[in-house]
Amino acid sequence: MAVKRKKNGYNDQRTHFTPIRSIIKEYFAVVMAFSILLILSAGFFASTCQYYIIEFHTTGIVITSVMAAIFLFIVALFLRVACMDPGYYPRAFWHSSFEDDFRTPLYKTVTIRDISIKLKWCDTCHFYRPPRTSHCSICDSCVEGFDHHCPWLHNCIGRRNYRYFFILLLSITAYGIIVCTLTVIHIIYAASNGDEIAFPIACLSISGLMLVPVIGLTGFHCYLVPFNKSTNEYITQKFNNIPNPYDRGCLNNLIYMFCHRQQPRYVHYRSAEKKDVEKNDQHDRNRFLAIYNPRKIHSLEDNCHSLDGYSLGNGKIKVYEATV
Repeated sequence: MAVKRKKNGYNDQRTHFTPIRSIIKEYFAVVMAFSILLILSAGFFASTCQYYIIEFHTTGIVITSVMAAIFLFIVALFLRVACMDPGYYPRAFWHSSFEDDFRTPLYKTVTIRDISIKLKWCDTCHFYRPPRTSHCSICDSCVEGFDHHCPWLHNCIGRRNYRYFFILLLSITAYGIIVCTLTVIHIIYAASNGDEIAFPIACLSISGLMLVPVIGLTGFHCYLVPFNKSTNEYITQKFNNIPNPYDRGCLNNLIYMFCHRQQPRYVHYRSAEKKDVEKNDQHDRNRFLAIYNPRKIHSLEDNCHSLDGYSLGNGKIKVYEATV
């Protein structure tokens, strides 16, 4: 949208396109990632799958149907991860009187499985961040179980959508390997018959180039999941000097990651009227504060609605005032 700005009280005749630039910059990565997936898949179906159908008939139809099903599954996962709430926490109400409360410490210390974990006060959201929570500078919100912010999905990866993100990586990796394998077979058969192979070679080269970083990222998360460790915790080396209190063992970590219940959403997005917005905002904060008090941290049991075994382990969570 073109916007004319005023400079020193007079209309500036220069036209600025900052809003459109901002939108393009914000969504460029996710649009490019989705476009690459669509274009490369279209080339595969138009070239390799068509060749298999012509040469092998029923076998080619079966291969095309299976690959189409995998492709649609990946698209559905992509959209789900990109559009899903990763676990945003609503901001707490802030009063100016809090600014004079110098007794509020920057950190609180909690004990999880006899291991001391520091909870940091978030100046933006105005509460102590629960275990494994971090503030995303891009989304400007605290995210439960924060892993990282993915520019290719234009969304944070947190506790609520990490499972789908990991399955998406596995699916894209498997899909890419199968596509490259079938394309290589296509090139070999076509070359032996004297058919044109320039287009499948181009598709294979681009697909292989795009697949390499995806395989690397998938392998990295395959390393993290058995230890129940997030990307943020790995980069910050949070558990290099102390044991990881959230590690249940390789098998239990895998079972929990794939089978744990879906966590509730703390923030509502659908509100038609201003009254509904205010009502939902208050409901979100009350729901969050019932679980986690930003001003006074109380003992939380294992059956807590949000901070269940994923954060607490098997024992109670004890909170102590930080020593200054």
